[in-house]
Amino acid sequence: GWVALPAARQLLQRIAGGLDVLTYISRYTHGRLAPALGGRTELVQLSPGVDVDRFTPDADGTAVRERYGLDDAPVVVCVSRLVPRKGQDTLVRGWSQVLARHPRARLLLVGGGPLEGSLRRTVESQGLGHSVVLTGGVPSEDLPAHYAAGDVFAMPCRTRRGGLDVEGLGMVFLEAAACGLPVVACTSGG
Repeated sequence: GWVALPAARQLLQRIAGGLDVLTYISRYTHGRLAPALGGRTELVQLSPGVDVDRFTPDADGTAVRERYGLDDAPVVVCVSRLVPRKGQDTLVRGWSQVLARHPRARLLLVGGGPLEGSLRRTVESQGLGHSVVLTGGVPSEDLPAHYAAGDVFAMPCRTRRGGLDVEGLGMVFLEAAACGLPVVACTSGG
């Protein structure tokens, strides 16, 4: 997003002039970088990969379901930092509509961050404490089991601040898919 600001763009152009190669993670980021850098360096795609030995359809979410009392309920899981761009607040605000059609459904929000307190207050004020679980931060090695505890992955990320705050790629979408989950995403960035 910084390439949208004139002063930042000039600084990036100066920096890029001294580079052999600048890597980007998606076509989206290439589309933002290339015009701003004006051919001052070579751009090469270097998309991060998913560890398919860890993130696999064979991951077992049973212990996570037991820990949070999810039983055999249908579970929507979102794994990410709790920040405005990721959209967990949208999931919580719309959750009562999901419950109206699927009363046993559960929402599992995995991660910590600055919005955690606000999300917890919203869950309580809307009377959703029985169906929404916020796990807080989870060690990296436990993430595959948390994905596997879900039946579908959803992260309604959004573009913010006039395009300065976007989702560049969204590794969580790829990790969830590698665990065999259907994935719901929004159209922010890459």
